[in-house]
Amino acid sequence: MLQSKRYPLGLPLLIRIDHMNQALPVFLGFCSLSSAQTVLFQDNFNTADTPGFNSAPLAGRLSGTLSSETYFRQTKQVQQISGNQLLTTGTGGLRFENTSNDPDITGNMDHFDWAAGAAGTAILDANGFVVTFDWTPENNNDPQWISWNVGHPNADANFRITGGLTDYGILLRNDGRSERFDNGSNLGAGGNYNASPGGATTYAVRMAFSFSSFADGSNVTAITSVDGTQVASDTFQWDGNNGAMHMEFFTNKTGNFIDDLTISTPTASTYTLTLTGNSFTSSDPQGTDIGTLTGILDGDPEASTFTLVAGEGGEDNAKFQISGSEIQVGNFDFTGAGSTHQEVFNVRVLSTGDAGGQTEEKALSLNVIKDDDADKLVDDWEISFTGGLTNLSGVLGTEDFDNDNLPDLDEFLISNGDLEGIPAYPAINPNDADSDDDQLNDGEEINPSGQRPQTNPTAADTDLDGLSDLVETNTGTFTSSENTGTNPTACDSDGDGARDGFELANGGTPFDANDFSASADSRVTIQRLTDLASSEIDSSKTYTHAVSGGGAATVNGVNFDYLGPVDTPADFLWETGGQNTGQIIANLNTWDPTSGGITSFEIQDLLAGFVFSQNGTQAGSSQSYTLSGLDIGTTYDVRLYIRSWNDAGSGRPIDLTFINGTEEVTPFGALPADRPGSVTETGNINDAYFVSYTYTAQSTEFTVSASVPDCAIGTSGSFHMYALSNEISVPKGPPLITRTLLLPSGNFAIAFTGAPNTEYTVTTSLDLLDEFEPVSNPTVTTDFEGSGQFIIPAVEVSEPKRFFRIEK
Repeated sequence: MLQSKRYPLGLPLLIRIDHMNQALPVFLGFCSLSSAQTVLFQDNFNTADTPGFNSAPLAGRLSGTLSSETYFRQTKQVQQISGNQLLTTGTGGLRFENTSNDPDITGNMDHFDWAAGAAGTAILDANGFVVTFDWTPENNNDPQWISWNVGHPNADANFRITGGLTDYGILLRNDGRSERFDNGSNLGAGGNYNASPGGATTYAVRMAFSFSSFADGSNVTAITSVDGTQVASDTFQWDGNNGAMHMEFFTNKTGNFIDDLTISTPTASTYTLTLTGNSFTSSDPQGTDIGTLTGILDGDPEASTFTLVAGEGGEDNAKFQISGSEIQVGNFDFTGAGSTHQEVFNVRVLSTGDAGGQTEEKALSLNVIKDDDADKLVDDWEISFTGGLTNLSGVLGTEDFDNDNLPDLDEFLISNGDLEGIPAYPAINPNDADSDDDQLNDGEEINPSGQRPQTNPTAADTDLDGLSDLVETNTGTFTSSENTGTNPTACDSDGDGARDGFELANGGTPFDANDFSASADSRVTIQRLTDLASSEIDSSKTYTHAVSGGGAATVNGVNFDYLGPVDTPADFLWETGGQNTGQIIANLNTWDPTSGGITSFEIQDLLAGFVFSQNGTQAGSSQSYTLSGLDIGTTYDVRLYIRSWNDAGSGRPIDLTFINGTEEVTPFGALPADRPGSVTETGNINDAYFVSYTYTAQSTEFTVSASVPDCAIGTSGSFHMYALSNEISVPKGPPLITRTLLLPSGNFAIAFTGAPNTEYTVTTSLDLLDEFEPVSNPTVTTDFEGSGQFIIPAVEVSEPKRFFRIEK
């Protein structure tokens, strides 16, 4: 297994190898298929674009000695062919199926057995097989992945890579990381490959499996490289397969392109040199082991002799030495000016197999960790906090310079994520007992007592819910604003979608999932949808926008225009922050409209489909919907129509923000889009409702932002836009007088409520028989909440009795 010697800092280790006198950024260079190799199967995916992979023609695509016996079929998810490549469209992949099976997408489980017949004979004769393909991920910065999996049952699985019956799987992430799995157990991170900046880079993936038997218990060596950079070298066993062997490509990512997927036999004989571990400390004395050298013949260790030799990449040979199979620190002082932190030194090694005399020369890179005072702390880290090397120390492991009950060594390890069970907190300060100034010292946050869970010592609000870690005591009972009882590591203690801090700030409780908190802003309303009347959608109204995600619809005579990844209605802009757009057409998933009391089929049709951001599921991802062509000064009602998609998972919390010129309103914190019963407070997950916001246009554009909260769990889910409308606001009901008061000046005040931002007039009459006449100051415009006040001059209220009337 390829491993790196980890100094506590946990820095990435660098290896460079010269293979055939050509410098490569790896320790093994792989060439293209040679004449000694046999192509068993290849799919070049060269055919017309096909939305359903299983429907794509096979003619012209397949080659290899087994191309008449097996072919690819999609598994768990409908995949596509696009641009003569496989295009992944979600969680699923490709499995090998026997050609004798009828083409289908229903999950025929007769997977091709690579241990049987001509396939098994060819593989055992060659002592293994090689898998290669070209991979173009959608980007180079997110943690989504592809995987290759071997040794699993003749049946489909939801996630093959983590399956307990999958003998081995290698997972490659878009951001350059890798992981390995053995029978469902995560073997940890493998090496990294260079995730080239800019994304959309094509990588050459190669996996070589070496073994001599398909029998259960037989050892298998698996070596994986990406663009020549070896990322994993593992040994596992065939287990529980009864001599059969199946394999499968799998991914959880939309947007991967795969091309020229090839299964072949390896070359007749290969001998390679590998190095396990390549970092050392600047204070290490001569003779300290740095890493282990190993000769590999056809995938198995070969007793070998190693020597330092002159040549390209051997400029630092004199600073190191070899003892047996160990490369060691030589007679050189790496302290002081002799080195800098993470400096790379290059040596050239000749490896000679003891049995057959095979040889391999490679240039290896060794990495120094700068710790001149040998106190187990990297010098640069110490200096950055205290300005020198004398205050902090990890020699004993108990030194605690800032007296926060967290030893200096632990703080150093935590800063790099190298203390078991503790996440990496790079900003933890060994010179400050309370790194985040939340009145909890760092030791209390890392090693809490009582009911407190572990919290982030470098963030005063670990769960981003608006409450300090100090007041979130995790007792489960609210006592006061200084002792909220909430969980400092979960932003929504009761799971109703609203963050704890938001609930407390808006008069709610963080311990009652049936008490959904919204702001007191009167411009925001929520109304449950059941029939046409409750929808308030009416052709007698004036609509500037009526948009339906995923498919056009008509409700009560109002036509909702279709919004999709390509088609956009006039004066409307949907943006996803660069993420892929997606749509679902007429799919209710777990939503049961009948159970939600929705009796109108027109409403059901309106909510049947939606658009969404395919990759914008992570915390902080956002979509926006911008309406243009509005009249400045006109009052509108914008409405979002919402129902649930899935009764499992996170509840899809969403922060809705209404942006009107300089005005931004976020009324929920957050809205649990997949838990409508919380919003309507009926508890019925099958409810549907609309959120309405009344505004007076400050500009010709208005935007609704729908963001995944920063505290949301991973892949919480992007907002589903089922439908949106924007109508000219019509005041509801007559104005209501809320208070009258005779002022000390003799003036008479009349307070009232009406429609927001609307002009009202007051008139007066002495006896209700005479005509009502305007007063001296007859008009008032209500504010954004609909509140207004008339002040009647004293001279107009001097009579014993007078009547006033307010009207729009």
